[in-house]
Amino acid sequence: MKRSLIKQHTSAIIKGFITEAKAVKNLDNKTQKGRLIELFTSKILAKFLTNQFGMGTGVIVNLHGDQSKQIDIIIYDNRILPPFIEEEKVGVYPAECVLGVVEVRSWISKEIIKEYAERARRLRLDVYNPNSDYYRDYDKMRPFYSLVGF
Repeated sequence: MKRSLIKQHTSAIIKGFITEAKAVKNLDNKTQKGRLIELFTSKILAKFLTNQFGMGTGVIVNLHGDQSKQIDIIIYDNRILPPFIEEEKVGVYPAECVLGVVEVRSWISKEIIKEYAERARRLRLDVYNPNSDYYRDYDKMRPFYSLVGF
């Protein structure tokens, strides 16, 4: 069966991403290695998003000032609100505009999955508090949570 042009192009993008990720596998500096893999992941995601969406890294803040922990990739909708502060894709993002959060890891274990599940739960309770008058109906629109590992 012949693959469509779209499938061929998407496969090529993903193969390039895997090649880039493997190239940094042997870096000794774990912080640098992790940041590069986050940037590779952002670059891939950006290829599939329209211009109305932005991506960065940082924290999410709600109208009460409650903040998330540091998040590797935050996907937001520019039409709703722009980031409060953003320099070189590092910023503070209003809770109302965030559509998704992605945690990027160089490897995944059972403990990391549990840790991430707890971080996602804390984000929901602390920043998108369903007991808050403002966020009561936001439960239907809260961001998706994703964990990516290599």
